[in-house]
Amino acid sequence: ATTKLNFEPVAGSPLTVLLIADIVGGADDDQDLYCQGVTWDFGDGNQIAMMPGCIMFTKGSSFNRHWEETYTYEKPGAYPVSFTYGPMATASIQVTVK
Repeated sequence: ATTKLNFEPVAGSPLTVLLIADIVGGADDDQDLYCQGVTWDFGDGNQIAMMPGCIMFTKGSSFNRHWEETYTYEKPGAYPVSFTYGPMATASIQVTVK
């Protein structure tokens, strides 16, 4: 499984973007990817870390593959944004806001 990270500008707000992370590939019931924490690093010194509350893993349990986060930057620029899901490699992109 790998993580794809994208963004799109939010209409009417030049400094606000919608960040989108998707885990692609791998099994839906991969126990190693079940109930893992998520970290967004917005590249401007701010981060958000989230840990879900989960029930115990059982055969057939699935994990979330899609996250969205709306973020507003204080000033225009190019920002190195990253997303980390549990044990997976961190996905990074550069977000340029005008």
